[in-house]
Amino acid sequence: MAGERTLFAFGDSIVAGHLYPRDSFIDRAAARMDMTVSKFAVNGATVMPSENVVEDQVHSAPSTSPDIVVFDGGTNDAYARVLTHVGIPGAPFAPPGPRTTFAGAFEHLIAAITERYAEVPIVYVSAHTLAARPLAAQRAVRATALEVCSRHRIPVADVSLTALDTRDDEMRVAYSFDSLDETGRPGAATTTGAWFSDAGPRPTGTHPNIEAMDRFYVPAVVEAIRRLG
Repeated sequence: MAGERTLFAFGDSIVAGHLYPRDSFIDRAAARMDMTVSKFAVNGATVMPSENVVEDQVHSAPSTSPDIVVFDGGTNDAYARVLTHVGIPGAPFAPPGPRTTFAGAFEHLIAAITERYAEVPIVYVSAHTLAARPLAAQRAVRATALEVCSRHRIPVADVSLTALDTRDDEMRVAYSFDSLDETGRPGAATTTGAWFSDAGPRPTGTHPNIEAMDRFYVPAVVEAIRRLG
């Protein structure tokens, strides 16, 4: 049974759960902490301007404040083009920079959360290192997001500091999924299948399966929330 404490979660498909939205890592972390979770994350959501931005999720979510907000963002911005639009984080608690840069758009996202849910603790989740994104872009996005979080005193559940790196083929096939197994759950490539497509090998290494969630994501998120007291 879920507890009385509530958690709102925003972000992209990693928070949403991809093809298995009923049990993403945030659901599993909330269950471990006896919290009720409401997810508003959407597959493909970006931080920078697009037709599907994380900030819009915040504006359309209920105005009633939860006990904590957890969000991710940047995975779908981490392509080569972002390297010319990273931007420089502004001074702590200064007005956000332009949304045309990742730094500015990330600051606008944080401002939207803090304005809508004043005094509510926030945790940012920095995703694992992905096979399906240019490493330089991932590093630029991550460094910028962490700098903005530091300036705004937002704790980070930094999964990129764990061993999960799906550029390693063994990790990619063991810890990610692009399809469900015969029981309808995300598994390893041994149960969901591995194959090649025009876009490259599958699974892509983007979406953590159950084992990856429990081994890498859930502990990082639970620890970040517990540090908040």
